[in-house]
Amino acid sequence: MRGAAVLAANILGGDRAFDPVPYFWSDQFGRRVQYAGRHEGADSLIWQGDPASDQWAACWLRDGSLAALVTVDRPRDMLQVRRLIESGTPVDLDRLGDPAVPLKSTTL
Repeated sequence: MRGAAVLAANILGGDRAFDPVPYFWSDQFGRRVQYAGRHEGADSLIWQGDPASDQWAACWLRDGSLAALVTVDRPRDMLQVRRLIESGTPVDLDRLGDPAVPLKSTTL
């Protein structure tokens, strides 16, 4: 969705990244798996939900902000998280670990 704008800006001398928050998804064994961000260099990992359950997320943080997320069967989380990762907004670690709290409600 950003390709044309980034291309035009760079042709005019800019140095913008095409996708500041990398993203991919895959359907595996009837489950939707989605990943956004870059987890390298993260300093902590918080689970939202139990990975043995049907729906869960793993949240990597860097300096109190989300760096990356992988979800299984939680499609609503992904749009919210991509915005949080891009903005670098700090999150409340206790709320982030609570699967009942929407990710958009974990910001400080």
